[in-house]
Amino acid sequence: MKINSLAKAHLTAKQIEKYLHRVRDKYRHGDASWYLYRQMVWERGDYTTFDQIERLYAVLMSWGMNSRGAKLVPFGDFLASIKRNRQTIQRLSNLRIEKVESFDSPVLLRPLNNLFRSLVIVPSGKPRFVAFSKTMHFLCPNLIAPVDRKYTLTFFRNHQSALPTKEELQFELFIKIMEDYRIFVREHELKGYLDKRWNLSLPKVCDNIIIGRSL
Repeated sequence: MKINSLAKAHLTAKQIEKYLHRVRDKYRHGDASWYLYRQMVWERGDYTTFDQIERLYAVLMSWGMNSRGAKLVPFGDFLASIKRNRQTIQRLSNLRIEKVESFDSPVLLRPLNNLFRSLVIVPSGKPRFVAFSKTMHFLCPNLIAPVDRKYTLTFFRNHQSALPTKEELQFELFIKIMEDYRIFVREHELKGYLDKRWNLSLPKVCDNIIIGRSL
């Protein structure tokens, strides 16, 4: 599956700064989703308690995962799913995108594929790509970037927001995007852009660059 590439866009430091400034100045001012997101990233735990998983569910709802065409499963199903996979999630949460060798390596590919198939986030038969990426970003903010249709998919899929029907192709697309971000992070000095608002992690900085290009 061929996709566009942020890593091959040859962005200059001046362009990166411009795009991130656009997000800072124009994106979701006064939105509760930013506050909930910040609390999630700053205070994230091991997600084994009811309260922690309930907060994660609330953040997903605030990020539009229970409106328009998206739909979350009932909280009880979501809760049980996170608890079943907590050990795998915890191991991944200690990894950082700038430190891993490749998203195609078995160290990442196997556990991420297992989580993609086993986490119960949206009803059966619904595309799980977007919900999975956002959930994993909240659980592993230093490793995984969130993906949405409006900005991310239209960039990587050449102005198309549609997802492949087959789940294995959705997962392949997810890995390709994360690997492209990993290469971009390795090739650019992005730590200076980290802040206490939207740029709380390097994967989110990558996401915000793409958002800023479209604002």
